[in-house]
Amino acid sequence: YESFSLTSFHQVADEYAAFYIAAGVTEKDPIAVYLEEGVSNYLNLVALTSLGAIAVLINGAMRPEVAAEYMRRVGVVGAFVGEAQHAALAPHQGGLNLRFVATHRSASATPPGKLPAPYVHADDDACMLCHSSGTTGAPKPVIEQHGQFFEGTRLRLASGMLDSTERVLSTLPHSHSAGVSLFMSCVLNGAPILLASDYHASRVLPLIASFEPTSVVGFTRTMVELASADLSGAKLDSVRLWVNSGDAAHEKHIRLLVQHGHRIKDGARMPGSTFLDGFGSTEMSFALFQRFFTKETTDYGRSLGKPLPIAEAVVLAEDGSALPPDQPGLLGVRAPSITRGYWNESQLTYRSRKRGYWLTGDIVMRDGEGNFYHLDRITDVIRSNAGPIFTLPIEERLLQFHDDILDAAVFGVRGGDGDTRPMGVVLLKASSEWTEQALHEAFNRELDTLGLARVVRLAIAHPSDPWPVGPTGKVIKHALRDQFSAAAPATTPGAPPR
Repeated sequence: YESFSLTSFHQVADEYAAFYIAAGVTEKDPIAVYLEEGVSNYLNLVALTSLGAIAVLINGAMRPEVAAEYMRRVGVVGAFVGEAQHAALAPHQGGLNLRFVATHRSASATPPGKLPAPYVHADDDACMLCHSSGTTGAPKPVIEQHGQFFEGTRLRLASGMLDSTERVLSTLPHSHSAGVSLFMSCVLNGAPILLASDYHASRVLPLIASFEPTSVVGFTRTMVELASADLSGAKLDSVRLWVNSGDAAHEKHIRLLVQHGHRIKDGARMPGSTFLDGFGSTEMSFALFQRFFTKETTDYGRSLGKPLPIAEAVVLAEDGSALPPDQPGLLGVRAPSITRGYWNESQLTYRSRKRGYWLTGDIVMRDGEGNFYHLDRITDVIRSNAGPIFTLPIEERLLQFHDDILDAAVFGVRGGDGDTRPMGVVLLKASSEWTEQALHEAFNRELDTLGLARVVRLAIAHPSDPWPVGPTGKVIKHALRDQFSAAAPATTPGAPPR
């Protein structure tokens, strides 16, 4: 199939369901779906949920040894895998105790039979497990329940933003909750959706040219690559909306993308598109913070805006007390869309809650008007002897420091004196003439004027070397640290941390 109607999609999903019935799958069975990117993730999801089974969606780019361990922790009883994943997984299947391991080829040999009526879910029935990105540790199995997961989709439907006049290009991972929610929304609204099998700009730009989407949806990595590409001859006129989900996008990349495409204002077509920046996580099941940006926007500063109407957010101290404005602390969120916990990991579930709020793993600050600002992931905060140093404000300044800088990452490295300080890695335009020493010295002078901590080194990554990213495209900072920190000097005098 090159495309599906609702009828043909339903027919093929029924064929998958027939295979699962023949394999002995019944309600509440957790079944791993470990596939390459594409529509098969959704076909399997629909087939399994129609039987009341639980689809355990696993990104096909996850390393096979990690995927096997994840399956063991979940306790899956069967697996549907891609051909490449099947071969890679084989050496790691010991102890999995699977009833079956199927591929497209073996499943297609099962003739469809008479199917039972679709399973009727209760609101608190688990319908799928979606894993976290795993960039800060082992991926966590997030429980998505029938009623809870649909809350975000219901909100999107009620917004009226997505209707049958839209054409949506999804570069989201199709095993991720964000990809599932978008797919559901498009189907329910009758909006055509093109599912990309690759999030890289070199593959996405031709799809934009041929499909002419009104909306392009992806994670931050896709937006970074699109903004960093040569867009001078790109065909982007059809795009009205860029939608970023997961981590908040960088100001530099937003400003570059909104120069292209168009938007409708007061019934008139205007040059320049709109960028919807959504901040969320697998555990939130939806981006519960959203901000819109156009060419005229001036307020950035890693601002997440205010939480959506279905959500309540607070900044918490370690003891769970609510912090006043302008004090950094833990982001706690309460909303009906938030997961009830992690499968087979009750201790982690309860540790993730404080005073009735779900802890997202982020450090934020709230201003007097109720706007939230993202400072860091808890695991990325640099614990220096002089106090915590937040990496995201430094990254933002680094990206805006010079047009030659396409991407940047900041992380902590331990020096010979035992203290931990920030270090940066930048990706420059191929034509750039910056040297590491000159860029390092110039950027530290700017940090001095801002009262931010100096970086001990600025390494330049070669454009041909891919940045280490996880299966969902998030940059793995500890891999960058391992790659570049060996040459970091022990100390760098300068402004104190802030």
